[in-house]
Formats: sequence, C-alpha cells, structure tokens
Amino acid sequence: MESSQLLRQLKELTLLDLDKAVLQESEYIRDVIKITSENRPLQEHLNILTSLVSSNKTALSENTCTVILQQICIPLLKSIHLSYDSRKENVAELGQTNKLITSCITTENEVSFKPLIDLCLQSLKNHVKVKSCTLDSQTLEGVLDLQVCLDVLLNLTQRKDHATGNIYMMKSCKDTIKDIFDNLLCILSDFQNQTALSLSLRCASNIIKNEDRKDYLHTFWQLIIKMWKTNKEADILNIYLCGLSNFFFPIDNSCNINIRNEQVFWEIVQKGLNSENPLSRKQSVYLIKRNIDICEKLKLDVNSNFNGHDVPLFWWSTDKEKNLVKVWEDLVMLLETMEDRQIHVIKPLLPRLQTMIKAASSETEKPVLHTSWLCTIFRRGIAHESIALVKWMTEQVLYLDLDTCPIIEQGEHKYFASEFLHSIQDQRLYPRPKKSARGTIPICGAGLIHLFQSCWKALKTDEKRGQFYGSILETLSTSNWGPVPLMFICQAISCVPQSQILNKQALLFIRKILTTQVTNSGVFLRGAAQSFFVRTLLSLTNLSVVPPKDFAAALSIFESEDGLARGTTLWTECVNWLKVICKEQNNEEWSPTSLNQYLMTATNSLLQVSQESDFSLNETEVTSFSRLLILAVDSGVLPYTVEPGIQEPCLIEIVNTVTGVILSIPNHPYMSHHKAEKAVEVLVSLLKESGQLEEDRFCQLIRKSISDCLDSFLLFTSQMLLEKWTQISSVQSIELFVNGLTQFLQITCHTQQFDQPILKLVNSCIQILADPSLGGKVEMDTQIKKLASMGILSSVTSSLTDRQQSIQRRFFHLFMTLTAQLRLTNLLLI
Repeated sequence: MESSQLLRQLKELTLLDLDKAVLQESEYIRDVIKITSENRPLQEHLNILTSLVSSNKTALSENTCTVILQQICIPLLKSIHLSYDSRKENVAELGQTNKLITSCITTENEVSFKPLIDLCLQSLKNHVKVKSCTLDSQTLEGVLDLQVCLDVLLNLTQRKDHATGNIYMMKSCKDTIKDIFDNLLCILSDFQNQTALSLSLRCASNIIKNEDRKDYLHTFWQLIIKMWKTNKEADILNIYLCGLSNFFFPIDNSCNINIRNEQVFWEIVQKGLNSENPLSRKQSVYLIKRNIDICEKLKLDVNSNFNGHDVPLFWWSTDKEKNLVKVWEDLVMLLETMEDRQIHVIKPLLPRLQTMIKAASSETEKPVLHTSWLCTIFRRGIAHESIALVKWMTEQVLYLDLDTCPIIEQGEHKYFASEFLHSIQDQRLYPRPKKSARGTIPICGAGLIHLFQSCWKALKTDEKRGQFYGSILETLSTSNWGPVPLMFICQAISCVPQSQILNKQALLFIRKILTTQVTNSGVFLRGAAQSFFVRTLLSLTNLSVVPPKDFAAALSIFESEDGLARGTTLWTECVNWLKVICKEQNNEEWSPTSLNQYLMTATNSLLQVSQESDFSLNETEVTSFSRLLILAVDSGVLPYTVEPGIQEPCLIEIVNTVTGVILSIPNHPYMSHHKAEKAVEVLVSLLKESGQLEEDRFCQLIRKSISDCLDSFLLFTSQMLLEKWTQISSVQSIELFVNGLTQFLQITCHTQQFDQPILKLVNSCIQILADPSLGGKVEMDTQIKKLASMGILSSVTSSLTDRQQSIQRRFFHLFMTLTAQLRLTNLLLI
C-alpha cells in the first residue's frame, strides 16, 4: 500500500477512534521490524505514528501507550548501537524513536514508562560494571547501548510536568531515578569517552533541577572531592563545575551547599588556571568571575573570619570589598591578557602584578590575597611563548622580597624547589648583561643566588631548610638539565649561608647529579659545577647524621682533573674545612681519634677478602678512602708517624699495611691473589691522588713504598700473567696491573733495582705472543694472555728513558727475536 493512501486512511480512522488508528499503524511497524533487519523503511511510518499520538495524546489509552513503548520503541532502541555504528541513518532512527517516546508522555500514563526506565537503569549498571562504552554480545543482550541509553534518558529528563516542575517519572519512579543518578556519577568518575561524559553530565543536570536538588548536589560535590583527591586532575572537574554552575552558584545565592567556602573548590580552580588546556583555563576564569560578581552584588561574607596571616585561598568581606574587587579584577585581567600572544598587549598590564604582591604582603593587617595566586600568575607568565615576558616574569620571581611576601610560610616553597626550576631551563634566560665584563654573572644567575638565600632566611629552622634544599637536589637528580642552568643553580646552592642541613639522602642526590648530569657537560661548565658542589658539601653537610664514610663517598665522585686535586685552591678549602671540623665538631665520629681509627679500619676492610672471591674494581670505594686519607694527612689530623709504644693509627702504619701484602707475595705462595690485587688497587689509587708534588712528604713516602715493593709487584704480575689471567672476568685485573705498572715504572729512578725482573716479565710476554702452538685455533685463555702481554709491553716501553739503555738494548733484541719467530710461524701456516 502506498504511503499517501495509508496516511489518508489513518486520518479518516482517527476521526472515529484514535486508539484503533494508532494500534493499526503500530501493528504495521511491528511487522516491518520482524521482516526487515537492514535499512528498515520506518522513518515515514514512525513520523505518522508520532503525529497521530501527538494530535491528541490525552485521548490515548494507557494500554495503547504501553503497546507503543514495549512493542515498538524498546525493540528499536535495542537494535541501535551508536557506540560502534554511528551511521546517520541510525542516528536519525534514534531521534525519531525519541520523538515517539516524548509524544506518549503524560502525567496519567507515567506507569507505562516504568519498563523503559528500568531498562535504562539495567543498561547503565551493565556498562558501569565493566567500565566500558561497548559490551560484548552476551552482556549487551537485553540491554541498551550506552550512548542510546543516555540519549533516551536525556530526552526523558528534559520533559517536565508544568504543574510541578518535575520530570514526569519523578513521582512513580523516584527510587529508580535516584539509582540512575548514582550510575551517571559512576560514568562521570570512571569513563573517558567524551560523548558519554557529555550526555551523562546533561542527564545529571536535568535530574538535579527537581525538588530534591539539595541531595543530588551534595552527592555530586562529594564525587568532585573524591575525583580531586584521587588524581588532582582539574580539566574534567572544571567542565562539571561549569556545567552545574547555575546550581552551585545561582545568582540569588539560593543553593544550600556553599562550595565557595571550600578550599577544594579553589584548589581545582587554581589547577585549571595552570592547565595546558586553554579551555580549562577559561573555565577557571569564568568560575572566578561568577563568584566575584555574586559576592559583590549580594554583599556576601566568605571565609572572612581568619586570624593573622592564615589566609584562605578565597575570602570576601563587605568591609574590604573595594580592595578585594580591585585585586581580583587585576588578577582576572592579567590571566585573560596573558592568553594573548602579543607582548605589546600584555606589557601595559604587567605593573598590576606589583599590586597583587602588595595585596599578599604580610605587612598589611589582613592580606587580601593568598600567595598561591601569585604562583599561578608566575606559572602563566613563564609558560608564555614570548621570551621577553618569560624573562621579565622570571626576574620578578627571583627578586621577590620574601621578607614581606609570605609565599614560603603559606606553603609555596615546593614551587621554588621543583616546578620553577624546571621552567627556567631555557639558556636564553642567562645572557651576560650588555656592556659587562667577560665573566660577569647573568641577571638570572644572580637572581637564583638571591632567591635561595632569601628562602634560607624565610624557612627559619634547619629542619625545613634541609627538606627544601634536599628537594632541590632531588629535582636536579631526577630530570635532564642543560649545562648552563645547571651550573648557575649549583652556584646558587653553594652560596647558601653555612649551616648543617644536608643529610645522607641529599649527598646521594649530589652523587647522582654528578654522574648523570655534570659528566656530560663541557670541561669549563663541568669543572665549575663540580667546584660549586664541593663547596656545597663543605658548607651544608649535616655532620651529625653524615659519618666520614658517606662524606668520603660523595667526595669520590668528583674528578681530580676538574679541580679536586692536591695543590689546587679547592683542595686547600677541603683541607682547611677538615682541620676546623675535627677541632670544633662535637660529634664523636668526626673527632681526630675516631677519624684516624676509621681510616685504619677501612684499610683492613679493603684488604679483607675471601679465598674464593673474584676480583672486581671498586673505584668509588677505593677513591673515597684515598681522598679522605690524604685530606686527613694534609690537615694534620692523621699524623705521619707516632712515638714508639703509642697505639694510635698513623700514615706509615696504614701505608705499610698495604705494601706489606705485596711484599709478602714471594714468601706466601698460597695467599689469596685477590687480596694482593686489592692491595695493588689501593696503592695505585694513593699514588694517583697524591698528585705531582715533588717536595711533598706524602708523595715521597708513597714513591719510596712503591720502590720497595716493585720487585714483588713484578713477580706477582708474572704469576698472574702465566696462571690467573684466562677469563673475560680477568680484563679488569689486567687493566689495573697495566695502569699500575706504567705509573710505578715512571716514578722509579734506579734501573739496577729492577733490570732482571722487568726483563723476565718482558720475556714471558714475548714468549706468549710468539707461541706458534695455536695454529689456526683461537682459544679464550690464550687470547686473554696475549691481551695482557701487549698491555704490559706497551707499559714497559712507554716508561723507558734514556738512562735505561741496557734495558732498551735487551728489549730490542727480544723484539727482533719475536719478529723472526712470527715470520717463521706465518711461513709454516702457509
């Protein structure tokens, strides 16, 4: 039957019996639904049915309404899945079905809609349970797609009874509506799909408009608090607050839940202002302006009863209204203007920042502004794309007068210790002032010194200072830094007034910074940064909690080539510091007796090894021992020698303990070679750290000790070459011995003392290199021995001088012999 003929017959039938006409059309639509699964030609018939129902809905019986809902609308809704199939024909079908549902709504037939409301509730529960907008076929069976469900609910909650002002189903389905609201909040809390969040917020807003809005608003506010405490994410919460602003902040202030008194609300607003999302920033500004307007027009008092400088994030008083309006207008104006990219638009308003700083000043009887709003302005200015604005705002922060601005007391020290430092990494902030001499510190660098010194003064107690500067060091150790800003931050820390505030953890942060950040810098910047960190250790280490071992471990990270070497100014500062500390320090661990005993114990500990243990280089531990030992000697804390009969550690005893292990090698064939290797490692470290001071008593002692044990060392090297160096793990030991051999031979002056041992060692190396027994086969132990032999030969040849002519002749003779043997071997292999 043609559509036009069907429509004419229905209109004629409508004049006689509306229910009969509706049921006839409904039966036709049901038949179409059953027969056709794709591209159902329902649009025109749904339009006809909707027109019929709308023409006189009061004459429609409840039974007919039930038929329409249960046999047409619900099956159609179940067949639409917009979450994964949003074709325009499906969207149009959903829209037409919603129109049909709306046309059936009357006060008298509310009960007929209960199955549809229950279906929506069950659908929400299923989706909330799995926290997903899409369900598998088994879970989706019998319920609605989430987007379809929310669209239906939005349609239903928009229809109100004009007599009561409530949505139609509120009377008969009140409990169900409450359950639906709770599930909508779950979606708003746990889901990420923007369409679902938008529809859910609109549905929740429609439900809140009813007479029970107080309970619903309270529940929604508790959700916001929960979400804020969970992830501190303001972007989505700003959307919710703006979407419900008419309820939370009505212009007549009729809301019974006054969230503008809540600190959580203003924390969310501040976080939104700091967001990278421009929309979130605009929403936060809107919430500020709305609340200011309401407070001003209605003459409200908000959080005005506070004492001293315990300033709430937001307060309002009719007595201070003029000042409050001016300050908040300046704040909003600055925030809105800094959204512009053009500096010439922003520049005229920048002086208003001083007005806000003054409003937050502790010199006023009752500060108008909490200093956290200043940090918000700082963040926005420093994040601007104009380098001129960034530089200006950075200087405002660096030269802030913390004596009058209570920004530290009000908890914003965390901003200076972390976020602010991250924001000033641009090297363009550190140019040398124009027409200044070479080496002049940049304005930003001097500002960092001013800021850190001001923070030290404002923090009052050493405990708070330790936490603050420890946080700065942690920030430096956990991020990547450019060498220039890193150097100036290090310099600023080193200029903090002397105080014992850094604990063991802070020293670990310094070690990490030096190994991960400073080592990658250029020579000049690396040396400067290391010098600043040494001065930081000397000036700020809390010796009551940092024992000599941990302090020495921190010193061991510094490279002697970059400044911390004997004879340098930096080394002299360390010597003078230790001299004063051991004299004045009340801590027993840092007394001369305890320090010397620790050095003696550390010596024995370094040489204490098990028979089965394998050698591995421990450069940090050995270097820390050597540096602390030499510092103690140079400062006069560790005596060179002691009178006979006095049982106290001295330098000669410690050195003899080390060299005694090497000297005993010929007479103790079963001694652990690992112990001898450790003794060699300690002796090499002492020689390296002693420097090149010819007239120094310590250097002379070390060189004499090396001369005394050189023969034993060469014998031990030969034993290791022939018997021990056979595995990959031997490479570290080979490296140590080759390095030690080079240094030992270079400082030995009398050739007659080691002619034969050296020739014997060289001969062993040449025999290994010339051994033709390998043929074409490559074995690991032989390759390791050849590696060691080449290293030893290189060490010996680089150490020969003109005075060792006899060794040179013999070595040349052995070398020529080796060359001849290698040629013969190659001929045989061919």
